[in-house]
Amino acid sequence: MTNDPIEVPGVTDKRVAPPGILPKNIQPMALGGLAVAMVIVIFFSGRSNPKPRTSITSTAAPTVETPNGDKLNDYRKRIEEESNKLALEQAELARNKGALAANQQMAGQGPGASSFATHSSNPQSFQDPSQSDGIAQERAKREYASRFSSNIVQSLRGDQKPTSTDTAIQPGQALPSLDPRL
Repeated sequence: MTNDPIEVPGVTDKRVAPPGILPKNIQPMALGGLAVAMVIVIFFSGRSNPKPRTSITSTAAPTVETPNGDKLNDYRKRIEEESNKLALEQAELARNKGALAANQQMAGQGPGASSFATHSSNPQSFQDPSQSDGIAQERAKREYASRFSSNIVQSLRGDQKPTSTDTAIQPGQALPSLDPRL
């Protein structure tokens, strides 16, 4: 072998790419192609000339119909019926108020005072009405404030003594020895 350079055999890549693997730069190319397609669609669809508006001339102005006698009579009857119903309801309300005042006076209490018979189903009937309103307001205020309160509990109690004195460790006292089996 004379002065021949040594020939190195070439390296061939015999690996097979697994199915489903895409080339390295396919995602930017796909998004760029999608953007170009959208621009082309917008270019061709966005340049339509506006259609001339055909407005209907307002020559036919809204006509006002003159009411005839039958319509006027119907309207009057409906108004009278409604006013009669209102008058009957007001009279019934006045009778009920009078009966309530009479019942309260017969019970030996003045008008406006609460009696046991009228409030027997209400457990707070024996309290002053202003006091029960205050309680309801306080309850509503607490319910509203509870929506925004923290879920961490803080105890504001004074110093407490331990429950059992024999398990408490006094200062300077050695800790009990641990069981070696543990």
